[in-house]
Amino acid sequence: MTKIAIVIANHGFQDLEFWNPFYCFQKAGFEVEIFSGKGWDCIGAFGKEVKNTKNLKDLHGADFDGVVFVGWGWAYEQYTGNEEYFRCAREAKMIGAICIAPSLIAESGLFRGKKITGRDDGQGTEIDIIQRNGAIFIDEAVVQDGNIITANGPQASLLFGEKIVAYFS
Repeated sequence: MTKIAIVIANHGFQDLEFWNPFYCFQKAGFEVEIFSGKGWDCIGAFGKEVKNTKNLKDLHGADFDGVVFVGWGWAYEQYTGNEEYFRCAREAKMIGAICIAPSLIAESGLFRGKKITGRDDGQGTEIDIIQRNGAIFIDEAVVQDGNIITANGPQASLLFGEKIVAYFS
């Protein structure tokens, strides 16, 4: 059975970027565990709760087939430059990252030379972060480069989840 860890912010994560992939994983029969920076209960930007998440420090990539990072909201404030966040990405066998998460992980240098997509904030800020850290920005909804699958935001969240499921099929 495929085992996936999903990382969300404790407050303000993008609901669709979490729930759409989560339901795709459940439908595929994946075992899913949810982690956040502080653990315990989390609340999405639109008010839906995720109860009893595990603390990010307890996430070990070797224990999972893939680690999926959800973006938006307070993820930027909670995870910018966060070494635990970077460690979890470095340990992952497969990385999924959506919206702002690709630019956050790019700051670790892990995506250097890799084709990824991510959030276009309309000002080029997130794209600049991706490119400044050596990744190749591709302006598409979902991009796969080997074991890295990235998506540009909530509108791509279902396709993102399906692409990750297909990766393991």
